[in-house]
Amino acid sequence: DDNEELQFSVNVMSYIRLMNGLLPLLIKSGQDKQRRIDIKQLSNYGDCAKIVNVASQYTTSLSTDPGKYFNLSPNMKHNYDSNEQYKKTKAADRMLTYKASQIFIEKGYNIGIYSCHPGVTTSNVLSGLGFGSGWDSAIKCAKTPLYCATNNNVGLKQSGKFFKDSKPTDCQYCRDKKKVQIIWDYCQSLL
Repeated sequence: DDNEELQFSVNVMSYIRLMNGLLPLLIKSGQDKQRRIDIKQLSNYGDCAKIVNVASQYTTSLSTDPGKYFNLSPNMKHNYDSNEQYKKTKAADRMLTYKASQIFIEKGYNIGIYSCHPGVTTSNVLSGLGFGSGWDSAIKCAKTPLYCATNNNVGLKQSGKFFKDSKPTDCQYCRDKKKVQIIWDYCQSLL
């Protein structure tokens, strides 16, 4: 038991843990110019190694005290709202993606990282949030994440962006650099 709230653990911390675990391979892949040339000849994967975090446009703003309102402790379960928690975790995904892109650039890593809204399809998650069914097909919901991962037009220049309908946008939550740093530091403290 890591004492993490389940949605927070799955939607936020698992992304960070996977990214950290794969980082040595991503760095190596991003630095291998011949590999990138070979891959470019076979496909449209772009100019860098890539990470795509599936976030959502169904989000809410976060407080500056993530320990109190984000990763709810067991004694705060009476305040728990699965819908609000989902929105918080998906906003955090967008913010953490943005922060990771800044760090990768500062360190000279040739790694692009993007967050995206896939769409709304019928799923257990959707019904768990109290909604009946989605309106997008599973195929449509796969398009934006796949576009970010495989399209040559998505590279280092778009790193940190939030994609919706295969188009990059600036994320409203990433404008608050102080809050982004607070969320980043909080999540890093849990590793």
